[in-house]
Amino acid sequence: MKNRLLHLRKDVLNLSREKFGRPIGMSDSEIKNIENGLTRLKENKIPLICSAYNINETWLRTGEGSMYISRTLHQEMSKIVQS
Repeated sequence: MKNRLLHLRKDVLNLSREKFGRPIGMSDSEIKNIENGLTRLKENKIPLICSAYNINETWLRTGEGSMYISRTLHQEMSKIVQS
């Protein structure tokens, strides 16, 4: 999972650790420790990452399936209203 998290943050989203972590309540050092294999990604952070970045939870956990989930019109409208 650490490699997928690093790939998502750095290669796909092109975000610093700080910018990636801000919407999900994670610090730069937390993300660094996960990416370096020093700690594991906490279970409660997985759904937050998936929601914030439209990521398929199965892909993040196992690497299987598509990286992104498709959003319905209702989900898109809800996200716009919440902004």
